Amino acid sequence: MDGRVVHARGGDRSGYRPVRSVLCGSSEPSSSQQCTSQPWTIVEALLRLHAFNTLYIADLDAIRGRVDNLSCVLDIHHRYPALEIWLDDGLYTAPPALRRRAPDGRIRLVVGSESVTHPHLPEMRALFAGADAPVLSLDFQAGAFVGPPDLLTDIARWPPKVIIMSLARVGSGTGPDLDRLLHFAARSPHTEWYVGGGVRHADDLHALASAGARGALVASVLHNGGVGANDLAAFSKC
Repeated sequence: MDGRVVHARGGDRSGYRPVRSVLCGSSEPSSSQQCTSQPWTIVEALLRLHAFNTLYIADLDAIRGRVDNLSCVLDIHHRYPALEIWLDDGLYTAPPALRRRAPDGRIRLVVGSESVTHPHLPEMRALFAGADAPVLSLDFQAGAFVGPPDLLTDIARWPPKVIIMSLARVGSGTGPDLDRLLHFAARSPHTEWYVGGGVRHADDLHALASAGARGALVASVLHNGGVGANDLAAFSKC
């Protein structure tokens, strides 16, 4: 947000502040430690912790209808070409434009349900059926689905990869929403499920894997040291 990596907490974006991390210091320009306000330095610190193969980026400026940070995302892509980037920019960037800027396909759009309106639904369904289908993020705030109800119920039209995003749990340390994962995994067992929000420690990661998650979106628990390199190595084998 505003060109910096911020610590997301509870979905209240107006209150987000630059991240402070045991991995590197902070994302403030004044930090004298090894991370700076440049997002790629945060990425570098994460990759020192673990050989992640996917990086989720929420471009909060674009999601809020401001300017986008695509140039920053492309910089990360060029520095780390083996890393697949999942980009949620609130449908700011059209897929054809992204393919022109990143023709190798290593930047995959995330369609957040909070950014989808009813007129967009036919277009979204066509995108989800394509060979390079975006990731769908089913966004929930305070337990309620945020987005068109049809998007939540039209399981047959979902893309292969779907995120269950519990916005109120993001950065909260209250634990992931296992019940919601179990509910959706039972409804669509062939979907690759990913869960965002609430992870506190390695036990949460293993509970998610046991409940059917293919992966988890984690940030706070990495920056506060709640999950370390050994935990990540063990989880990646699940």
